[in-house]
Amino acid sequence: MKKHYFLIALILYCHYHLFAQSVSLDTLVLASGETKIGTLKEKEWMKNPSKIKFITTESKPLEYFPTQLKGFKVGESGEQYETHTVSMDLSMLGNSYTSNAESIIVKDTTVFLSVLVEGQARLLYYMDNRRKEHFYLQLKGEAKPEELIERKEYILRNGQRVLATSKDYLAQLSVLKNCNELNDFSGVSLTKSSLIKTLVKYNQCVGDATVKVVREDNEVFEVWAQLGVGMGFQRQYDYKKTPLDFNNIHPVIGIGLDMVIPRTKNKFRVTVDANYHSFDGNNISYPSESKYINLTLGPKYDLLNNKKTRLYVTAGYGIYVKLSNAQKDNSWVRPIDLSGEYGGLGFVHKRVAVELKYENVNNAFNWLYSTQSAYNFSLLLKYRLL
Repeated sequence: MKKHYFLIALILYCHYHLFAQSVSLDTLVLASGETKIGTLKEKEWMKNPSKIKFITTESKPLEYFPTQLKGFKVGESGEQYETHTVSMDLSMLGNSYTSNAESIIVKDTTVFLSVLVEGQARLLYYMDNRRKEHFYLQLKGEAKPEELIERKEYILRNGQRVLATSKDYLAQLSVLKNCNELNDFSGVSLTKSSLIKTLVKYNQCVGDATVKVVREDNEVFEVWAQLGVGMGFQRQYDYKKTPLDFNNIHPVIGIGLDMVIPRTKNKFRVTVDANYHSFDGNNISYPSESKYINLTLGPKYDLLNNKKTRLYVTAGYGIYVKLSNAQKDNSWVRPIDLSGEYGGLGFVHKRVAVELKYENVNNAFNWLYSTQSAYNFSLLLKYRLL
């Protein structure tokens, strides 16, 4: 029981340590030019928010849409947003591609754009509800940012219908050719890292001493605390080949780390979990108990992924690290030597997630009893710490 308290205390300490730091206040600039200081109530948006909730230093809750603000700045990260009315290319959403020029969709909309690069040439960014990324180029003195365009469309080639990519953004970047070091843009891709590198190089080339890249919140790692209940089933055979069933319900507590795989639109992740389990076998003849930490590693894929919610599937492999394992007759003791595959389904809303996980367990359990079949179901409630 002491191990339960220790793990709970460790997670609570980590949570306190992460959130008890001094927090810089956020800044809003209203459309009228008035400035407000306070705290953004929600920061779980996945680039970019359609609206923001704000609490002033007088504890007054407010809500703003893009048309009501000139922009805002997130205190700690320095992340900066500006309101712009821009033309947005909606021709390709998800896996739907334009089939001809007539199906190209461009609409004017007013949104918060995230500032990625500040300087003589600015790079701004927007992610829509369907996770399509939009990049905007704005030269100093220009009022309206221009979207950098890349379209995919089906064309006829040698009598066959093939998917082709039109990289219009390469021609759009030609306005930066007054820098001798940037005379070929063929190697530039329409990604954050490639465009940031190009814009920073241009600003440095033209002698802009104020050029900077605005640091964004970390989107690569997610740290989760998880608490739930597990239901384990184990069938073993004694030396007379008599089946002994061990069925139990037990608590599960742990911590997990998700790492986003780059260039997958945040749909693919690698997840590492460490969950504590405590089994108490309920077989009358040979009661047993075992405590272990289950370490799992595997990929995670989002079936649904928008700004605030995700529906995902996960699978992988786990090993079980022994803390204790004994039957009541200690002459039968042998350390746990278990491993197995797992699969799961989960749903995330903002910072809270629910996950159902199935684990298949293999290998020997003790000297006299070998596990014929063993599996475990866990229902986990998870909270995102980072």
